[in-house]
Amino acid sequence: MKRLTIVMKSASAYLLLFSGLLVASAIAFCAEPERETPIQQPQASPKQATKTSTTETDGMPSPLANEQDKSVCVVYMVSSDRIESSEYKQALADAVQNLRQWYARQLNGVTFRLHEPVVEVIRSDKPAAWFYSHPTIGHPDDRGYNNTLAEASRLLGVQRDDPHHIWLIYSDGPGDKGRGGNGVAIMPEDDLLGLSGKHPKQKDINRWIGGMGHELGHAFGLPHPADTKTHADALMWAGFYGKYPNATYLTEEDKKHLRGSPFFFQSDVTLPAPPSGMEWKLSPASDEFTYTASPDKKPGAFELRWECAFINPWTGPGKTLWSAGHFHVTNGSLAITATRKQGTDGVLTGILTSRDHVQYPAYVEARVKISNQVLASNVWMLSDDSTEEIDVIEAYGGDRPDNQWHAERLHLSHHVFIRKPFQDYQPTDDGSWYWNGTTWRDGFHRVGVFWRDPWHLEYYVDGKLVRTVSGREKIDPHGYTGGKGLTKPMRIIINMEDQDWRSTAGVTPTDEELADNQRNIMWVDWIRVYEGVQTKQIPAQ
Repeated sequence: MKRLTIVMKSASAYLLLFSGLLVASAIAFCAEPERETPIQQPQASPKQATKTSTTETDGMPSPLANEQDKSVCVVYMVSSDRIESSEYKQALADAVQNLRQWYARQLNGVTFRLHEPVVEVIRSDKPAAWFYSHPTIGHPDDRGYNNTLAEASRLLGVQRDDPHHIWLIYSDGPGDKGRGGNGVAIMPEDDLLGLSGKHPKQKDINRWIGGMGHELGHAFGLPHPADTKTHADALMWAGFYGKYPNATYLTEEDKKHLRGSPFFFQSDVTLPAPPSGMEWKLSPASDEFTYTASPDKKPGAFELRWECAFINPWTGPGKTLWSAGHFHVTNGSLAITATRKQGTDGVLTGILTSRDHVQYPAYVEARVKISNQVLASNVWMLSDDSTEEIDVIEAYGGDRPDNQWHAERLHLSHHVFIRKPFQDYQPTDDGSWYWNGTTWRDGFHRVGVFWRDPWHLEYYVDGKLVRTVSGREKIDPHGYTGGKGLTKPMRIIINMEDQDWRSTAGVTPTDEELADNQRNIMWVDWIRVYEGVQTKQIPAQ
């Protein structure tokens, strides 16, 4: 299909034309219980390849153009009279990751790949004013695009219709006109200000992420919709003004084109087949942790998804004391930390609970590196009344001799409860403790559960089906659910615990172990929630 080069109107012109589309969105804030110790200082993620790393070139050939085929390359071009902005750099990384997730939600898990490092910083020997003032062939509005492309070509070998890469280039040259098409999207300083929250008029960062998505869509070969009245809110028309991310969309024509693009792939998760007549849709409850967060600084992307406490006032089992000060998000991963409560034998640990619920049919998977502690590292789901529970992963990674058996196993289980009088059922068969010779604390692993229906669970480890629990005798043999099985909506919980069945047996962390930042962190690279939705029926032609 022939790609179209489309000029984006100035931001001010679009604002006048579509001012009626702008909306304000309220953000719920995370309620914090009173902290019992100072906030834990963020630690670097152990991942080798980071999601927000950058590299720099200064007129030297970059390896970017010859590696990681069929990926989107994000470039931040710094003018000779400007100073590199770490805020711009981080804002670009956060925005393109946000956009990648949005495309995946629109395309049921299909999205584009990002080059590593996510942001490439290049330095030009031209001053900022040159980019949008130096005369070029064509209309003056094209100067920013043409000059930036010429510099990117000189410094990085960027070319239009590159069969290997899509190029998304942001220049700090003063201008307000972006343009995308033929495999290249180029954006001005106006958009850098917007993405970093510094724009003098447009403070909504989502408007600028949507603008990135619009121009990147043109770079992928998407045109404006033919019927702009019907699709006024489409991303490829005016949907990025006050509509991104939840009220704008890709048209069916856009989706068809992108699914056929060599730059779009199924994301790095092999999913189980959905129930008959259904397809998977990536839920907004998913989180790639592409932002930076701490107990005192939580961005909107965090606040919309997570609460910093359990579903009720309970503070945890055994010696556990769940604390709002024991988490952070850095370098593309969530960290749940654990420390000693001074002067006691209590263990302060982090906990996050999802605001959204998960309901079957659903597939929930997380990429996790469990802590090197005898504590439990957990990703699990629980109903609001605490009577139905599904454990995605429960693992005890400590390297102590008395923990070796558990360090080599993952507990893949579920519970059904009666609260009064208390009754608890969970499977106790050998298969509930999965073993394949791996010491699980040594690296990241993908662990997921397919909640197919009230009577069927499937567990996956690193993309492989390793356990199936199915039928009344396995799910609820005592009838604690009243013969219904696992039916209740559940929240996702990520935490660590000092569980009483272990601490009463003397298996509890020492002060030295809890003080060691190389041991006391559970890392979560991402968590993805796929919901089963009815397959759209397309009438025969």
